[in-house]
Amino acid sequence: MFMGPFEDAKPWSMKGIVGVRRFIDKVWKLSASQQASKPAQAAVPALASVNKRTHALVKKISEDILAFKFNTSIAAYMEYVNAATADAEKFSLADFEVFVKLLSPFAPHIAEELWELMGHRESISKEPWPTFDPKMIVEDRVQLVVQINGKVRDQIMVAIDINQAEATRVAVASEKVQKWLDGKQPKKIIYVKGKLLSIVV
Repeated sequence: MFMGPFEDAKPWSMKGIVGVRRFIDKVWKLSASQQASKPAQAAVPALASVNKRTHALVKKISEDILAFKFNTSIAAYMEYVNAATADAEKFSLADFEVFVKLLSPFAPHIAEELWELMGHRESISKEPWPTFDPKMIVEDRVQLVVQINGKVRDQIMVAIDINQAEATRVAVASEKVQKWLDGKQPKKIIYVKGKLLSIVV
């Protein structure tokens, strides 16, 4: 399933499973580090205790399975594990429990064993499928395009609810924008919230 779209023919190669094996090894190591560094939590974690990235993964995997997009599901698992490994402090045991539930249809044997190691007595197959909170998936930052006299001169990351005054302040502080302003004061500013800041000089 990792090699490409489910419906496509794929040439078999032993090398094709190396990446998946490395991924499974990474999951195992992540499990060990999560359990060693964090206290036990309730068997069914509250959504409030779960990372935004975890909510996004629940949505992604749930939709991909229904669409038979298994290769993109596996890619999403890999990205998630990489993020959790790189910044473990932002991921709780509750996050990892949700992740293992999502992984179980794809890797049932390791998921079952990880579930047991986390202290659960009932099989993971009896667990309900995780749910996500749509509010948790909304991005809180966006890329704002900055134009000077109608031409794009920079793109900056800003809070999604930033107002015109603050957006202008952040944009004008950019070295790229300062270069094109050349010390001149803006004559007119057009602001499309969260999308575009156009400065006329």
